[in-house]
Amino acid sequence: MFLSNKNDFSINEYGIGYIDRRTFNDGFYPKIIQTGNDITKQIKEYGKGASATTSEDAYSFNHLSFHILDSGKKVDGKDIEELIRIKAIDTARLYKK
Repeated sequence: MFLSNKNDFSINEYGIGYIDRRTFNDGFYPKIIQTGNDITKQIKEYGKGASATTSEDAYSFNHLSFHILDSGKKVDGKDIEELIRIKAIDTARLYKK
């Protein structure tokens, strides 16, 4: 869930969604549905973070992340640079400074 100028709780095929600053600051944690099943209780790690950007960047990479275990093992996902490169993150929707 990336910080955006407005909430959009739909998630794309890469698990990317967008929430506004108020929702982010209020401690939003999503309900996770996978193939019709609520797996929210399986999420053990939530993290808030921000990726470094330059002062010239018009947007922010603040995010709420979580991992879903696959057969009890944590599966590492793609990093932010790769998600941008494959257009999984819509940079036009990111929070504008």
